[in-house]
Amino acid sequence: ATGKPDITPLPTGSYRLINPIFQSVQEYPIAQQTLSMVRASNEGQVFGDDSVACQDKNGIPINVDSSTLWRVDPEHAADLYLLKPGVLLVNDPNNDISSVVVRREVRNAITNACSKFAYDEVYGARRVEFGATISDLLRLELESTYILMDKFLLGEIYLSSDQQDAINRKAIAQQAAIEASFLAERAKNEAAAAVAKAEGDKKVAILQAEAQAESIRIIQEQLSASPKYIECLYALN
Repeated sequence: ATGKPDITPLPTGSYRLINPIFQSVQEYPIAQQTLSMVRASNEGQVFGDDSVACQDKNGIPINVDSSTLWRVDPEHAADLYLLKPGVLLVNDPNNDISSVVVRREVRNAITNACSKFAYDEVYGARRVEFGATISDLLRLELESTYILMDKFLLGEIYLSSDQQDAINRKAIAQQAAIEASFLAERAKNEAAAAVAKAEGDKKVAILQAEAQAESIRIIQEQLSASPKYIECLYALN
């Protein structure tokens, strides 16, 4: 009457959706699914390079491996059917929900996240932040298609040889700068120590001279007060 199928989810080992008009049954496995999109041809669902190609915030191309753990939202199994009626969840490459929904959203999330980072950041210091950004974007998009994302795993980041060389040169330069800073600090400390030693030696010499002068003064004072002082002077002359 409404022009829409009357769908009733059944509590079984899978989500079974029945359309009473045609008495058709659509089954969705309740198990967690894994979509691996990687460069290695023997590891993912697709033969050949299935990593996601994207551009960083400066337009430099990179490739990203990933694995996404996902499953049907049990509260919206019927909505998923209406979104993609008659489409299998998995096991129908390029036509199932894993391919036309999940794979599409993974590519979009990675591409959007790439535009927020530089290639050397996702390869190094900000890799964790990059993965978290993809995960946040992907979770929201999958929920809008009635898919729950349990976890997103960021895999290998692939750079061109020129990009890798640039990172290596930067690392070498940073190491050299650290070493130069260390040597400069050591030289500064050694110079400070030498100055301190010179100052100390100078003070010691001054004190010794003052002590010697005081000693002479005392001797002369004592001799001048003695009746024998003049006799001593005559004897010395």
